[in-house]
Amino acid sequence: MYRAAGNILKNEFLNYSLHNPMLKSSSNKEPRMRKPMLYIKTVGTKPLKEYVFDPETVVKIGRSQELNSIVLNEAIVSIEHCFIFLLGENIVLRDCASSNGTFIRRGSHSYIVSPGQQIVLKSGDVLKVGSTAFKIKIFLYDMTWM
Repeated sequence: MYRAAGNILKNEFLNYSLHNPMLKSSSNKEPRMRKPMLYIKTVGTKPLKEYVFDPETVVKIGRSQELNSIVLNEAIVSIEHCFIFLLGENIVLRDCASSNGTFIRRGSHSYIVSPGQQIVLKSGDVLKVGSTAFKIKIFLYDMTWM
């Protein structure tokens, strides 16, 4: 998980370092030295799937291979079901007006994220989209170790 996060951030830092200052691109902002990262793994499925994302880049979950970072090939999953992104200092999940909703289990509480609603994710949450459950882990990656 930390190695994957390091690779993502090294690539981002390299892109920033190689950026031509004559180009007016807002996508090449200076990387932060400590950065929140998102680790997502499937729960209760074989084979186990693990993902590491930089939440500054929107993570999309849904049925379409062309539109999503995580693809779930289930009829009850919408083409664009939900997405995860960084909002200020929080990592947020937003339902994309899906037909069947998105579910979050946090400890002994369960939440339904209705179409268009959003919820702040916490490390340890279990996200359920269709019949697939994902365990969420949020961690800080310190770029000074690179």
